[in-house]
Amino acid sequence: MTRFAILLLAGCLLPLGAVATSPSGRRCMIEAPAFTPALVELYTSEGCDSCPLADRWLARWPATLFAAEVIPLAFHVTYWDRLGWRDPFAQADFDARQDLQAVVGGKRRLYTPQVFVDGAETLEWRQERAVDARLGAARRRPAEARLEAQWQVLGEHLQVSISGTLWRGEAKLHLAVAESGLVSAVERGENAGKQLRHDHVVRLWRELGPLRAGSFSTEERLDLPAGLRPAQARLVAWVAADGPGGVRAALAAPLVCP
Repeated sequence: MTRFAILLLAGCLLPLGAVATSPSGRRCMIEAPAFTPALVELYTSEGCDSCPLADRWLARWPATLFAAEVIPLAFHVTYWDRLGWRDPFAQADFDARQDLQAVVGGKRRLYTPQVFVDGAETLEWRQERAVDARLGAARRRPAEARLEAQWQVLGEHLQVSISGTLWRGEAKLHLAVAESGLVSAVERGENAGKQLRHDHVVRLWRELGPLRAGSFSTEERLDLPAGLRPAQARLVAWVAADGPGGVRAALAAPLVCP
């Protein structure tokens, strides 16, 4: 289906990257922009006393943007849980993703906070000029895939359709739901006694399969995480090859249409 046809479903024309809704307000649609948004991945944990600074750094990007030039994601890992505080947002799958990101990027070390921009480890994330330069380089690259998504929140489930075209090579299709405005009162571990605030926390992540050059389409019905507040969450989808500079196309939009 073409972008023009998709927008006709909503009965209006919208600029690239904007969200369209059906009259019910429940069905959402978006197409990825013609550039590659900078995908920023922070690997963090509530059990790590140096992570709150990185969490605040990631929160510099608002969660309300439709066609975001920067897509921040916070993956909470589980390996700090052994110190006595179980991070409620940590998932073992995120540990595995961090390991893959490090290996394919030529970095065989895992730690928190660890930051990757477009698949490349970024040690200077606290240096604003260096980070902005890295982000700018990512955004200047034209997208190498067409990517669009339609979705609907149905109670405790997410019904989503993702389609597009990968113009060359091979890549993987990813889907995430990230929630902002989360607060935890940490009782044990290195951050005992602290109240931590988190934005862009990945609550759901799926690798939807490998892609080869050509058209692709998938329909998914996923269980939303317990306690997720859809109004505080965003849907993120991206096409990427493993390794630095691998993002081919990416999109992000509020999980609940305005």
